[in-house]
Amino acid sequence: MKILLAKSQIYILIFIIISGAIIGGVAWHNRQQQPKTDTTTIPTSLQPAPENPSSKQTPTLKLPGAQPININADNYNNDDGLWKIVNKQSSFSNITYQPADLQPVAVPTMPGRGREEKSLRAVLMQDLIAMVDAAKKAGVSLRVGSGYRSYATQQALFARYSQQYGEAAASQFSSRAGHSEHQSGLAADFIGADGACWVDECFERTAAGEWLAKHAHEYGFILRYPKDKEGITGFQYEPWHFRYVGIELATALHQSGLTLEEAQDYIKKALNLGDKS
Repeated sequence: MKILLAKSQIYILIFIIISGAIIGGVAWHNRQQQPKTDTTTIPTSLQPAPENPSSKQTPTLKLPGAQPININADNYNNDDGLWKIVNKQSSFSNITYQPADLQPVAVPTMPGRGREEKSLRAVLMQDLIAMVDAAKKAGVSLRVGSGYRSYATQQALFARYSQQYGEAAASQFSSRAGHSEHQSGLAADFIGADGACWVDECFERTAAGEWLAKHAHEYGFILRYPKDKEGITGFQYEPWHFRYVGIELATALHQSGLTLEEAQDYIKKALNLGDKS
């Protein structure tokens, strides 16, 4: 009885082993038939959109006859921008604008000028110093005659000129407050050490005037009101009045022969401003 019982147990054990092997084999076969899923795949809705290379391109200003240069829109749009245009038609957005970085110039100045007019913006100071030093090495002495003028100073000055010469005549050589480049702290009237031809057209024939006309753009300054451009700038020829716009734009304007007003359409086109500005 004990021997028979042992044999039956063996038979049962064998049956269990065989059954388990069959079931396991079926399960393994079913798994092999199922499609594999890549768990690392990111749903399309969560994948980052492809970048548009053109959206990161820097606007480029291409003036005729000049090397293309990059544009910083803030330089054109903001009151403290180096390319900000103020003239008879365009004023500062903040009519009483005053630069935050004004400081006394670190170059010789014309005797008898007040602290205000002996100040310009810090952003141009290194180029101004380099320009005056370069002129000195060439045997030419440059002095700043009139630099920054506040809204109040320009207002009083224009009123005085209007009283002396009449408003129409005054507007040919002086600006209303809020429309003057001197208020930007980026413009200066220059004079030689001898003081000859102060704010007079004959300044163009002085050593200082001739040197500035040839080299000022190399240091970021432009002759702002050139000869034969009165109908464009709105002001008479002023060979003593120079405006800082940075070396790149000054060089491009010098190469093209354009004024800041004439370059304005090219700047707007490069910034896609159209007629909105």
